Amino acid sequence: MPELSSQLHTLLVCILLGASLLPVVWLLAFYCPRVASVTKAVRRQASAISSGEESESPSELPGVSVIVYSAGEASSLERLLPTILEQEYPGPIEIIVVNDGRNEAVKDVVTLLRNRHRNLHLTFTPEESRNLSRKKLSLTLGIKAARYDNVVLTEERAQLPGKLWLRHITGPLVASPDTQIVIGYSTPLYENDSERGARYRSFDHAAEGVTYLSSALRGHPWRGTSFNLAYRKDLFFRNKGFGHSLNLQTGDDDIFISEVATGHNCATVLLPESQVIVTTGKPRHRHRNERTLRAFSAQRIASRPRLFFGTSSTMMWLWVVLSAMAIAIGWPHWWPMAAVGVSGCILWIPVLLTWHSALRALQAHPLLLTIPGMLLRRPLTNMRYRRIAHLHRQQNYTWSAPV
Repeated sequence: MPELSSQLHTLLVCILLGASLLPVVWLLAFYCPRVASVTKAVRRQASAISSGEESESPSELPGVSVIVYSAGEASSLERLLPTILEQEYPGPIEIIVVNDGRNEAVKDVVTLLRNRHRNLHLTFTPEESRNLSRKKLSLTLGIKAARYDNVVLTEERAQLPGKLWLRHITGPLVASPDTQIVIGYSTPLYENDSERGARYRSFDHAAEGVTYLSSALRGHPWRGTSFNLAYRKDLFFRNKGFGHSLNLQTGDDDIFISEVATGHNCATVLLPESQVIVTTGKPRHRHRNERTLRAFSAQRIASRPRLFFGTSSTMMWLWVVLSAMAIAIGWPHWWPMAAVGVSGCILWIPVLLTWHSALRALQAHPLLLTIPGMLLRRPLTNMRYRRIAHLHRQQNYTWSAPV
């Protein structure tokens, strides 16, 4: 009988080890290539620019209206506006700053610069506006005031990567009349985040980027970033603006994009010279608020584009659970631990290298050995944000004060 029991234990361990190979196959065959697609896109676009493949004749570039949303951070706006005015864009440019309210400091910054730059304009959102999203109203006012059909959206906390940013982010709109939307990328400056959890926040932001950018690269766009987004003015009004989410505080760059973007009318620009840096005072607080808002608005977006990464996270945890069970049942024999060690190396070394490259491509904190822990932690954190969003869901509607 003891011999039979030992054989059953061995058989069970073998079954568990064999089952643990299924997540390994999934993650190596599908997950790693998906993550790597973002890195490849960054390198491919950078190579095309350096080789001159995407150069345009200056006479062919149309006018661009840059809409800058300002929530009242005048010092950030003062740093941003000169960098937009200095853009090397061989075509007409206008800049429309939308002052959310009547912030006098913002008005002073724009007025001072407007004395030298007549293409700089200021509008504002009335303070008495109620029962609507003030940000969506601000963007709508700015887009309505835009003179040109090509509209680029950013916010006052953005820091531009260089003088060619505007040319890069509008490049696909210029290159093809079929392109209606251009999704860029923005990232917080991780060197400025010294609060607890800074490494995870940097990874989490990049992981969010990989999720929606890789989906867009595969022809299923569903989200952008309000710091680095471009589309055609007529597309905005054909969709009746933000009309389908007017009752929500959020949705200007995710619900709206999921409504209007397709694999045929959307392009993604990811080269380093197009990635916008975002300044983040109180980074821990901002990150928590943004992720909670995203978790809420995600409920209004089709889940299919995000299903792949949810499945992949499940596969990672499945490997951990099956491997742990195999070691526990096979104890004290050494060979189950050795088998798990081999399969772990086969799985995690490619995952580590793939994510390390993606983090560097998206200018995030260059992690390596802590990546497995970050990946396993992320679905649990996502569940927490969804729970918080559900508990405080009333604050996300326009009849409540925004979070």
